[in-house]
Amino acid sequence: MIEIRNDLFFALLAVLSFLAVIVIILSFKLYKLIKRFAALLEVRPGVNLEELLLHLAERGDQLETQVQQLAANQQELKERSKGFIQHLGIVRFNAFEGMGSDLSFSLALMDEEGNGVVLSSLYGRDESRVYGKPLQGGQSSYLLTDEEKEAIRLAQHKRTRSGRTDNG
Repeated sequence: MIEIRNDLFFALLAVLSFLAVIVIILSFKLYKLIKRFAALLEVRPGVNLEELLLHLAERGDQLETQVQQLAANQQELKERSKGFIQHLGIVRFNAFEGMGSDLSFSLALMDEEGNGVVLSSLYGRDESRVYGKPLQGGQSSYLLTDEEKEAIRLAQHKRTRSGRTDNG
């Protein structure tokens, strides 16, 4: 019977030794985990994770407000820009026979809606003349020359092709 108790004693001792090794390993892993968690909480000296997260949340709210303001400003600028000169078309031509080059021109300047003006400059040896005709929707209530019509067409083509100024 003493032998059974000896065997039981050694078996219990082996189990306890095994458990002690497991406890030591787990203690070491727990120590490393606690150390990493403490490092995570203390991002910088004097600043912990909770303070940092609260600061970031506050900053995120500020940025969201700024983005909303920028979107509103962008929309306002987009609406206002519809009235700006955005599209142009130019045609150079020789207004008078015997003149050496295309020094006369017609220039159409229009906003998003096709409103604006078409300017024509007729260059001669002794004099130059400039004419302006208003445009509404790409049309004028005044009689337009072929060159003025072409300048308007060029400006409209750039407007419909790109949806924005294509001053090239």
